[in-house]
Amino acid sequence: MYASNEKKIDILNDHYKDTFSHLVSYRKQRDRLLLYLLGAVMILFLYQLAPDKTVEVIFTVVSEKVGVDTNPSDIDKILLVMIPTLVFFFVVGRRYWQVWV
Repeated sequence: MYASNEKKIDILNDHYKDTFSHLVSYRKQRDRLLLYLLGAVMILFLYQLAPDKTVEVIFTVVSEKVGVDTNPSDIDKILLVMIPTLVFFFVVGRRYWQVWV
């Protein structure tokens, strides 16, 4: 009888450790996604304050990373900032709520 109780305790202990490790990983993922969302909100906020300067900084960073010199038009500026941000909000925001709930 004692061995069976000990085995039950071991099984419960393993289950607790596994559950806790899953909770920790989900929380880390949720926190990382929240930071991404806050970064996207910050970019949109900066875009609302100074759209030309924000797009200029984004194009400068992209041209330095890629190594291509670019001269954006007005439509390029709108497409560069708005469409990826909206897609980002839908994809990451949906995933954030799935992890959180």
